[in-house]
Amino acid sequence: MGKNFKLFLILLLTVVISSLKLKTQTKCVNLKGDCDLTSYCCGKYVCKDYRCSEEGTKENQVSWAPNGEKCDFFHHCKKSYKCESHRCILYTNKIVDNIRKKLNGDF
Repeated sequence: MGKNFKLFLILLLTVVISSLKLKTQTKCVNLKGDCDLTSYCCGKYVCKDYRCSEEGTKENQVSWAPNGEKCDFFHHCKKSYKCESHRCILYTNKIVDNIRKKLNGDF
């Protein structure tokens, strides 16, 4: 076997073992809780749109950013929003700072 194949096999085994260990070391997430590659849903629940849902729930119930509120590394939120728990939320600190600046006359 080639050197590259052995390296690929070792890397693949490391990823599989690490993900299995991570799954057993983290707690399961209940219905409507956040889920992704680092967490999993309890019992019969499944991860859809980064939230634990009941079996049979359709995927993509939430639209991707910037047109929707679901976000990740590839889908960025609109200005004044930040991606938190895979959802775009209003970034209040920036807005409050802008209002204070305008009230103080600092443009």
